[in-house]
Amino acid sequence: MDSVPTVSPSKEAKCVLLTGSMGDLGCHVLHCLARDPSVGSIFCVNILQPGDFLGISDHTSKTSQQNALSDAGIVIDHDDWAKIQFLELYTLDSFYETHQFLDRHLQPSYITRACESATHIIHLAWPDDFQRVSQIFRSHVLLVEKLLELILETQRNRPDVKIKMIFPSSIATVGRYPNNIGLHPRPRYPTKTEMYDLDYVECKWLGEQKVARTCPSGDLHQRKGYPDSPVETIVLRMGQLSGPKETGVAWKTNGHIPTLLKVSQTIGALPRLQGTMSWLPVDRAARSLLEILFHPGPLSEDERIIHFENPVRHQSSDFITIAAKELGIRENAIIPLDEWLNKAAQAGCLDNFRAFHYEAFWFFNTGGRVVSTDPAQQLSPTLRESTGTSNDSIVQYIRRWKDIGFLDSAAKRDLNRPRRLKRWVV
Repeated sequence: MDSVPTVSPSKEAKCVLLTGSMGDLGCHVLHCLARDPSVGSIFCVNILQPGDFLGISDHTSKTSQQNALSDAGIVIDHDDWAKIQFLELYTLDSFYETHQFLDRHLQPSYITRACESATHIIHLAWPDDFQRVSQIFRSHVLLVEKLLELILETQRNRPDVKIKMIFPSSIATVGRYPNNIGLHPRPRYPTKTEMYDLDYVECKWLGEQKVARTCPSGDLHQRKGYPDSPVETIVLRMGQLSGPKETGVAWKTNGHIPTLLKVSQTIGALPRLQGTMSWLPVDRAARSLLEILFHPGPLSEDERIIHFENPVRHQSSDFITIAAKELGIRENAIIPLDEWLNKAAQAGCLDNFRAFHYEAFWFFNTGGRVVSTDPAQQLSPTLRESTGTSNDSIVQYIRRWKDIGFLDSAAKRDLNRPRRLKRWVV
């Protein structure tokens, strides 16, 4: 690991440090980077937990990455693997243990040299689990701060190079912006009262505050002795990412939309929702993210905090109507959200997920909240040319969840009874 070479940054060869490459978005970002001829090298930094401390090598990291890519329906060409290297960084569940651990172990020579070589950093590593407690998320907030400090320290050796870094936050950090209805124009850093009241969202908000400290008005780079920050940070407040458009792989089942359908099928009822939804296919999101990151020239203040979701929205009621038909739920079983939550809780379906579903959908029932994606569209042709989620796409998402067994499929049960199946043949 200590033999990681130092890559001289140049306009011809970008050097990207990527965390979270084994996640759904991370796999698609890595695929785009590997195919991009302007990218000369990629450092994939895996954030490991205590149980992963032993038996890790570059070979096993590559195998794990290949498995993750395969699950996402992605194949990286043999020649493109030559530009990809794997590094490991350990974190702990305890915030205070992580603080002490990172102080001792965040600066091994291979991590330092990777930071010294990097021209672009994409920090995607973050637990995508809304039920985790705040203490676990806070260890990742600390990791953001430590990485930023390390980048500033390594930049002393190349003051003429300005690194671009993307920190994907969540659109939920502005979920309670003032004025519930209407388009929110200029992005800004929200107050704590303007975000959803969830540990996951609070820690994304804290991560934004850490990133803000590297801005010209922040204190982190000034404390390190810089008149101006050598890191150009971009906060990308991400909305709902849906399944990939091109690979035909099912939308991952750990989000609130598939969970809503799973619970609805269990209790035989769907929540009545109003307003609109924005779903952005994960493969398009990856391309758009890199278009924003690689945009030439400095970014304006308005372009450093970006609301990142599909600008073409679809009606929530259309989604519920289609879901009811696909799941075999009667129209009179589409009930108010509060009633649906109570029914699901009584059936023991939601556990700690109840609060998230309420926060995720309450504003649909008050007319909806829409944030401006103009800065993102100006920087990203992919987002600018994005189309909405069609009814056919919604049907395909649901049917793929049936195909993989996540949702119950009546058609699959009928296949075991061919005599009854003939009744459905036209």
